[in-house]
Amino acid sequence: MVLVVKGFSRAGVYQDLPAQTSELVESLGFRLFEAWQRELWALSFWRNLQRNRNPKAFDDRLRYESVLAFRA
Repeated sequence: MVLVVKGFSRAGVYQDLPAQTSELVESLGFRLFEAWQRELWALSFWRNLQRNRNPKAFDDRLRYESVLAFRA
């Protein structure tokens, strides 16, 4: 199984969705055998708005998405 996920921020705090997803999927009996990070070529309108409103609170991890590959 291959999943493409990216983190997000809630109330200005980064939420590590890739790590949370990996934990959940591994608890179901899968095992992670490869993981990649890919830099996004452009940020969404909402991410740009968030960065412009509060540059100090913008987490650079929001610039990436993770590709997680699991085996049963």
